[in-house]
Amino acid sequence: MEVTSIKTGSWFPMTKLHLKEYYRFLLSGDSDLPLEKRKLGALRRGLKPAAVEYRGGRFDRVTADLNGISSEYFEDGLLSLTAAERTDDPVKSISELGAFYEDKLAPALDHLYSVGAPRLDATYRRGHERTKIVICAAADDREVAALCERLGDHVHFTARQQRAIVHFARHLIVIVGSDAELNERLALAYIFFREYEHKLSHLLNLNRGIWQWVASVRERKTLRLKELPAIRDRLVDYQRDLNVGQARLAQMSHYLSEREAEIGEAGLEETTRALEAHRFAKMRTATAYLTDLWLMLEKYLATAIKATEMLYQENLQKELKVQEFVFLLGAVSGLLVLGTAPGAALNFTAPDGQLLATGTLAAFSLRDLAFYGSIAVFASLIIYKVVRPLVTSFQRVSARNLPSPAMPDDDRS
Repeated sequence: MEVTSIKTGSWFPMTKLHLKEYYRFLLSGDSDLPLEKRKLGALRRGLKPAAVEYRGGRFDRVTADLNGISSEYFEDGLLSLTAAERTDDPVKSISELGAFYEDKLAPALDHLYSVGAPRLDATYRRGHERTKIVICAAADDREVAALCERLGDHVHFTARQQRAIVHFARHLIVIVGSDAELNERLALAYIFFREYEHKLSHLLNLNRGIWQWVASVRERKTLRLKELPAIRDRLVDYQRDLNVGQARLAQMSHYLSEREAEIGEAGLEETTRALEAHRFAKMRTATAYLTDLWLMLEKYLATAIKATEMLYQENLQKELKVQEFVFLLGAVSGLLVLGTAPGAALNFTAPDGQLLATGTLAAFSLRDLAFYGSIAVFASLIIYKVVRPLVTSFQRVSARNLPSPAMPDDDRS
């Protein structure tokens, strides 16, 4: 097996503006964004950038040597890292390349682009095993199988064409061919499609998770009133994720068209189709399917939020009624503490029960009113603090007022 280079990379949709921020970061470790400057400088030093260049073309890109690893970062967000083959062990080279990405480059990119729209989660650049691509000038099927086995993988498909042979495993792709330019284009295409598919899978699972949570709430026969604020807040958070997810799908679709146009301009459509590097139609179909799912989720969440708001308002009304009851109870208890009211009859009796005198209560003294009134207020507060939570904790509303999920019969991708 004659290995010429080993590659890995990632893709997240961005623009030329983001690329210029990355270029400035590599040159000076600086940024106009409100980022921690000391941390930004430390992350840059960890990359050890050299030979940094900004290049134009079909896609503008920044090339740089990062700690001895060649890198290309394109304006649409496609990132490629290339390590020259070590003569001792290709498996070691693959491991070192992956470790550099995860431990050095990914944290730097996460911090550099940490300001702005949420990423939904940290899997933007980290969180899954990225595909490694081994480019060989010569290798037979047996050697490729042995390499995959050492990495705990196996070849599940092989595409053959006059200009190249490509072996596909779960986390490894081996390109065998002598055309360096074609090998480079193939490697970029495989990184792009593997990353594109991963992001579609992530958005699908996120969609499923939101559906499942709302459905689980709906399946409960009753809900405690005190749970409604938390449920409402979580639905609002999900609505934010919904907006971001829909925007991401739109961005991904735009760059899918741009990458397809590039292949057509290079006259490589037939070759890339034969080598499974022209999966634009499949990705476009999957993107349209996910877009429809997120549109369904948008309608479902809007209905759920509206229903929850109605239940929440009902909760407030019940709270007011509870407060009215408690304060009324407090007023009555005040009268009981005072024992009577102005105008009530007074009877004075001896210890043996003999009636000594009678009279009528005309009014309270200010001192007695302040004393007994404070006791009544204190009793009302105690009752409010004890009775209200008890009453509220036992109050429930029907969860059947929430909308039922209307998932399609088959939501598999």
